[in-house]
Amino acid sequence: MDPVEYHLKNAIFHWCGAAPNQYVVDSQLRDIWAAHIPALPYEPEGIRRFGQALYSDSFFSGCPAAQGMTPGEFLTGGDLQTVRQVYNRLLSCATAGVVDATSQATFR
Repeated sequence: MDPVEYHLKNAIFHWCGAAPNQYVVDSQLRDIWAAHIPALPYEPEGIRRFGQALYSDSFFSGCPAAQGMTPGEFLTGGDLQTVRQVYNRLLSCATAGVVDATSQATFR
């Protein structure tokens, strides 16, 4: 397992409690959320909490690819709907240097 996969799976677990054996790479994030946190809507609360889970991991907090994601990309029709799409977006985090993480406010 590469570091991006490891940290993404960890973030998903901290986000909603989903263990890696409870979803597949093509699972919709909204479906993962709904299966584990059905009382709260994915849009906007699940999306906001997903960003917080990512940024709480130092592996992603300083990564420009993670910092560049916006809540709108997670809305219906956006570019980030599945675990695979998020993973692919975050691949460059494996080689990214630590930078100032002030832009993380988009998910707060």
